[in-house]
Amino acid sequence: MGDFNAILNVEDRVHGTKVQDAETRDFGKFMVEAGMTELQIIGRSYICSNNHTYSRIDRSIVNSNWMTIMPPLLVQVMDYIFSDHSPLCIELGRPENRCRRAFRFMNCIAKHPNFTKVVEDNWRQTNNTHYMKDIWEKLKHVKNAIKELNVKEFNGFIERTKDIKGKLKNVQEDMRTPNHPQKLFEAEKELKIQLEKWDLIEESIYKQKFRVQWLKLGDSNSTYFFSSMKNMRAQNHIKALVSTEGRMLQTEKGINEKILKFYK
Repeated sequence: MGDFNAILNVEDRVHGTKVQDAETRDFGKFMVEAGMTELQIIGRSYICSNNHTYSRIDRSIVNSNWMTIMPPLLVQVMDYIFSDHSPLCIELGRPENRCRRAFRFMNCIAKHPNFTKVVEDNWRQTNNTHYMKDIWEKLKHVKNAIKELNVKEFNGFIERTKDIKGKLKNVQEDMRTPNHPQKLFEAEKELKIQLEKWDLIEESIYKQKFRVQWLKLGDSNSTYFFSSMKNMRAQNHIKALVSTEGRMLQTEKGINEKILKFYK
């Protein structure tokens, strides 16, 4: 966290000279090659001010290990008072509010051999009610059935992948000796098939959650997917609001009251 003396995007400077591609190229290349991610900021949009030019050259960037281990954190841009740089403040130790997550359909579920039958069987259920209510009931039945299929077949996919990798490692260690039994070849082959299956499922889920379109399945970027997905989720989550009076609202109660008051 600090002054990198470089901008990352075209919109990181206003009221100054036009941003050139050479100004952002090296910093952007570093972020990609090092696997770095910028933490979400709240408060002032621009951190550095030089009378008439506003820019963002101070940042808080972290690697994938940080994003995996640490809870989602916000960086508050404070008032700069006498300096031309605004101080950055990371608040640690705030408890994360865990609410019930909505069910999201994953593409890998549609590839399950029983998926079509599950949808057809539950869509046929009807209560002979009003037309639109009947459709709503059908969708509800299908949703619940797909959720059950997802829990039964795909829940704990990370642990399943790790378990298969551990078993494969043990089998291959036993195959180091020249006189190992033939059944180890068959066990290794089966475990490799299972590992390929669950690796593709894992990457498919992360790819869909992060909405990555430019990576192909099989690239084995699980850590990157997970950290990027976690960062995107933090970016979309409202943890603080700035009221029209300029007051920072950071408690769940204060945010709820402000939002409800706005729509009254």
